[in-house]
Amino acid sequence: ATVTLDKVLLVDDGGVKVGKPLVDGASVEAKVVDHHKGDKVITFKYARRHRTRRKVGFRHSHTTLEIVGIKA
Repeated sequence: ATVTLDKVLLVDDGGVKVGKPLVDGASVEAKVVDHHKGDKVITFKYARRHRTRRKVGFRHSHTTLEIVGIKA
């Protein structure tokens, strides 16, 4: 799948263009390479004197992109 990223903050094509807040007319074409999950983050909540414990595991979803082209 191909993705177009049109919210570009900075472009360097010989001279640096910094957006205020975005660079007008700039876009990036990217190809989706992979979807995967990150490392597990474990959260443990404990309330003393109340016999309350809660353990939760969570993994973030990540997407790897390959930049195909940059239009400035």
